[in-house]
Amino acid sequence: MRIVSLLFVFMLTLFASPEAAKELGYHSDYNKALSIAKKENKPLMLVVVTSYCPWCRKFERKTLASKTVAPMVKSMYIPVIVDRNKDAETFPKKFQTPR
Repeated sequence: MRIVSLLFVFMLTLFASPEAAKELGYHSDYNKALSIAKKENKPLMLVVVTSYCPWCRKFERKTLASKTVAPMVKSMYIPVIVDRNKDAETFPKKFQTPR
């Protein structure tokens, strides 16, 4: 039973990042977010995650969704979450990490 539970939790984390971007009100398209940031004259806050990373999910849930952090981020930045593996072609190479 424990193995089944762990597999279920693992499967949930595979698809969490795009949902987190929606739930947090963050952009998931780097280029669109960059154009909005230029238009609004705000810095872009780029969060690079992977779909299999449990620490990324924890960061999204505990920090980015925090009642104190979330409003501050949205007022000061144009936030965008990209998946390092799935969105590798859509954000600049200088922000990509080795695999």
